[in-house]
Amino acid sequence: MKKYILLSIILWAAAAVYGVEILFENDFSTLEKCAQYQNASIKFIPGAGPDGKGALRFHNDTIRHNDLKIPLDLNKVRGRGVQLQGKLRVENFPVPSRHYLGPKLMLIAKTPSHISYGEQPKKWGTTGWLFFHTFLRIPDDATEAMIRLGIEWAKGTLYISDVKCFMIPEASDSSKFTPPEKTLQKATSFRGMMTPFFSTEKDIRDFAEIYHGNLMRWQMVNKEAKNKKKWDISTPEKFHAWLDSEIAQLDKMLPVLRKCGIKIVLDLHSWPSNTEDPLLRNQITWDIPSQDAFISGWEKLAKHYRGNSDVIYGYDLLNEPYEDNYFYRENGGLDWNRLADRAAKKVREIDPVTPIIIEPAMWGTPEGFKVLKPVNVNNVIYSVHVYQPMQYTHQGFNSTPSNWSTFTYPGVIGNEMWNKEKIRAVLAPVRKFQQKYNVPIYVGEFSVICWAPGAAQYLDDCISIFEEYGWDWTYHAFREWAGWSIEHDGVPWELKKSDDNPRKQVLMKYLKRNSK
Repeated sequence: MKKYILLSIILWAAAAVYGVEILFENDFSTLEKCAQYQNASIKFIPGAGPDGKGALRFHNDTIRHNDLKIPLDLNKVRGRGVQLQGKLRVENFPVPSRHYLGPKLMLIAKTPSHISYGEQPKKWGTTGWLFFHTFLRIPDDATEAMIRLGIEWAKGTLYISDVKCFMIPEASDSSKFTPPEKTLQKATSFRGMMTPFFSTEKDIRDFAEIYHGNLMRWQMVNKEAKNKKKWDISTPEKFHAWLDSEIAQLDKMLPVLRKCGIKIVLDLHSWPSNTEDPLLRNQITWDIPSQDAFISGWEKLAKHYRGNSDVIYGYDLLNEPYEDNYFYRENGGLDWNRLADRAAKKVREIDPVTPIIIEPAMWGTPEGFKVLKPVNVNNVIYSVHVYQPMQYTHQGFNSTPSNWSTFTYPGVIGNEMWNKEKIRAVLAPVRKFQQKYNVPIYVGEFSVICWAPGAAQYLDDCISIFEEYGWDWTYHAFREWAGWSIEHDGVPWELKKSDDNPRKQVLMKYLKRNSK
């Protein structure tokens, strides 16, 4: 799948990098430095660059492609985070027909199944010199990785200077990871669902007695809901105040959970700022105060809940982390792999027993396991979220009868045949990670919108694979939004309560295994 990553402009003064492995570097300031790249429409222009030095110019009189592709060494970059940065100036660029066309400072990674892109924000018209950057993790099965500089299907003039591409550091002991000696996870032991945004005692009892669930993923989420307000968590102090309110709410329910024999995943569903997207995915920020608030938040949670392993399944460090705008600075904010490593080690200092749960940075998706690094900490569970393909599972989300496209499962979706074996193929990176590192896997979220044709079969195929691999799982979601609910049915504009439906029958078939 394509992924267009639009990242912010930052000050030139932040551009210096130290202690990293440079993959490509050229300021294009002299004819000699530009000679191998020149052609009829790519030329070195003396005096056109920053501070009066030379620059490389790309010029299109008509709408067309005009670019350079510079390969990266796959032996070096597979499984690594790569940053590309440079200075750009544009002249007479009309706004193109699509947002991603035009000037390019881009990273590309190709695998047998998809292509990933990282590129700079777009500027149109005429500008002065501006500094841009982009970031991309190169999958461990990449067949090609490259830098792309120039113009894509647009007309105008682009000047480029001071381009640098390098690999960001890894956690200091990531290469020392030793797989656990215990037997690989064999059988599913915990089956359940995500909690509502505000859980009541009745919800918990119904979950145990009616649905036979033994695991709830407890959302600590900053979202307005019944009996719950949305907080301003834009500063560390406000984040901790919100976290205290979440702790108080959970503390009231711990005795009920314990009495009902339910374990919970303590899910930090909100990053310490207001950066969630509409699907509650967390855009990580790279300022030190926010990252320190994240760490101190987990120090608080671990100190408060240690000694409750009879009711806490694990600490889920962050829901669906998203790091596509990462910018490396020496002694600056950490990318997700290093930040998760830091958080896991801090939690383990405080609580040596409770499992720690880590999701990959690509929103917790299976593809993210190609770039996730295991942390050198004991008793860690790795979590995946399964909604593939999104065109199917989220069809009709926020739709009206006039703009709703229908997809059926099994069937052709996005020019591909989707069935159980396709889902198995999508989950292959997770299975490979599990077997390579001998670590447990937990499916923290999976679902399909209630009106999707074939939804019951989709759920059955997903769960049967989870059970085959021995993965614990929690369905999204229990008494949260009606569109995901197995207690509702209908279409987006007319959802109704449903005592029985095919999706509910599938979930119940597997949840009842908890009683055996």
